[in-house]
Amino acid sequence: MGAVYEAEDLTNAGARVAVKVLDSRFALDGRVAPRFAREARALQKTASPWVVRIFDAGTSGERPFLVMELLEGEDLGERLKREGRLAEKDALSIVADVLRGLVDAHAAGVVHRDLKPDNVFLQVQSGEGPVSGPASPGASEAPSRAHAKIVDFGISKFDRPKDGTIPLSLTGRGTVVGTPYYIAPEQARAQRDVDGRADVYSTGAILFECLAGRPPHVGSTYEQIILAHCMKDAVDVRSMAAEVTPEVAALVQKALARDRDTRFGSALEMLEALVEVIPDLRPLLLGAREPAATPPVSEDPARSPSRADDELDAASVRPATASSVPPALPPAAPPVARGLAGDSRRLALYAGLALSTGSVLAWLVIRYLGR
Repeated sequence: MGAVYEAEDLTNAGARVAVKVLDSRFALDGRVAPRFAREARALQKTASPWVVRIFDAGTSGERPFLVMELLEGEDLGERLKREGRLAEKDALSIVADVLRGLVDAHAAGVVHRDLKPDNVFLQVQSGEGPVSGPASPGASEAPSRAHAKIVDFGISKFDRPKDGTIPLSLTGRGTVVGTPYYIAPEQARAQRDVDGRADVYSTGAILFECLAGRPPHVGSTYEQIILAHCMKDAVDVRSMAAEVTPEVAALVQKALARDRDTRFGSALEMLEALVEVIPDLRPLLLGAREPAATPPVSEDPARSPSRADDELDAASVRPATASSVPPALPPAAPPVARGLAGDSRRLALYAGLALSTGSVLAWLVIRYLGR
């Protein structure tokens, strides 16, 4: 749908940046261009060392573009293709960074909804200290080690692939949003109230693949994979990778719970559980906070409530709480009382109609006799 170029930022002493440009074929597409703009808004709202930073956004001619930090390294998908599976500690370290990025994104009111290995970039870092480049305002302090960053907010492939191949993603109006191998069941069912726990599920699927060498659910068609997420529990990862410790296997299983109410309640909760397994990752908890319990707000006040979930500019990450449930209605009157009240109203109505009819008839009689 576009291309990414390395460029120099002449307004910042020639700093090297990445420029993401939307392909001209999609620039006027009513489905693609808004998602490109949504990515810019999402990145601007999420100031985090664990999320790719955005410096500028605009339009050149009719082609939108984003100016982002230039990352050096490879995405997790490329590494998995090369290595097949990762050692447990390496996998947990990468997933911990993903969760830390989700903590910041969810705190900013943004749900990614399309997490997958290709959207996790493994940044190469030389020397000690935080990631190079200008710090984002309000960003948390990054740990002094190489780490992963979340990329590609808001851009999803929506075209069906050629026959005989498995689609990587589908984002159609009123349909499924996300990549089938890593999609949460509530996304697969196209529910409208998707929250941050969908990203937790996707992260669990990524961790499963890092340890087992394949996603938790596979199939020969898009539909088979979607149905598996909705109807089948993921197998114990140790059945495919016996070296995985029981603690990590339990963590993966909880993240992949089909019922989101039995999953980790947030990215922070899953990160805390992961830190219990690898205490060296505890610095990632510094500055981490849960999303504020505020009602979801659309960036488009005129947006109709009936619009599909894939058209939301920013999804709410707030799980339902007691305060968000409407107050209970007062107890209804007994059926007999309701029946009597209804009969009284009907009698009054009939009496009124009879009086009106009688008045009209009396007036007609008087006029007739007056002749």
